[in-house]
Amino acid sequence: EIIPAGLGTPVEPDENPFVASPQPKDEEKRRADRGDDEEQPLLMWRMRAKEPTASESVLVEENLFDTGLGFAQADVDVQWAAGVAAFGAWLRREPAAVRFGADGALELLTPAAGEDAERKAFVDLAKRASTLAR
Repeated sequence: EIIPAGLGTPVEPDENPFVASPQPKDEEKRRADRGDDEEQPLLMWRMRAKEPTASESVLVEENLFDTGLGFAQADVDVQWAAGVAAFGAWLRREPAAVRFGADGALELLTPAAGEDAERKAFVDLAKRASTLAR
């Protein structure tokens, strides 16, 4: 569940360990009392993971913060993943991706491919698919 910043969170505790349920007023009071101006997370990411040989999964949690960096400063693997996702969405004709288009996906994919042969092959395939779709 993702609750965008500013929309609040459930006040009552939730039995689901994947739903954050802080007490907003208590948190605001704690921060005011301490003079705490620490940045609040953009969201909390939670997932359960299990090693192949393990019998039980473990809960993994991570607070994610807005670093203020633009897309161009993102890790090249993140840029690549965004391009692949955009291209896949375009292939599925998702409304937002159709407006973005194959060309928009290729703008993300091409520089992120770098010198990686497999990534370059994917870019070539995406270019051919884009040409065939016109």
